[in-house]
Amino acid sequence: MILVTQNSQIRNLHQAVDLQKNQLTESQTEINKRLGELSESNAWITILKRFDGSVDFYRSWQEYKDGFGKPPNGEFFIGLTKLYRLTSAAPYELLIELRDWDDEMRYAHYDHFKIGSEREKYKLKILGSYSGDAEDALSLHRRENFATFDEDSDQCAHEYRGAWWFYNCYSSHLFGPYRNSNVENPGMSWDKWRNDYSLKTAEMKIRKKSL
Repeated sequence: MILVTQNSQIRNLHQAVDLQKNQLTESQTEINKRLGELSESNAWITILKRFDGSVDFYRSWQEYKDGFGKPPNGEFFIGLTKLYRLTSAAPYELLIELRDWDDEMRYAHYDHFKIGSEREKYKLKILGSYSGDAEDALSLHRRENFATFDEDSDQCAHEYRGAWWFYNCYSSHLFGPYRNSNVENPGMSWDKWRNDYSLKTAEMKIRKKSL
């Protein structure tokens, strides 16, 4: 009777080990799948990078049109002309990555992103559905024209020393002045997360939407 019980326990133990092996294999398959998906992140095109204030973003319409800065490793903006050509040629999605001075990171993702032509003042023509943990501070700017200090119908670019798709004046402003601390002073801001807190880093990236 004891022998039968021991055999049963051993058999149950083997079954438990086999089950764990199967679960491990399934988990590893999931991990490999996710790693495969992550490898596609190379398809992201960085259109804005800011992290140390080494590049001045209070610039003219022509400079924003052409792009400026020190890509790919320094601070830069890709340029409105190039951004228009890219987002007009195919459907793109937008990813925004933000970091505060405590090194907490947040992101905002929009499943469709397109700007208009220069004739349309590079307006934020299409902005799709939001997801993420930074809260949505960009949808308010949907369908607004891009503005710089020399193309500024409402004086927001001049007042806040930057450029953006301003609306009354902003709930986000990633082209605002870079501050070297977390001062509550209008700067590089994402208001729905940090109000007027000036962020440490910001990146905007686009990639073609999956069909």
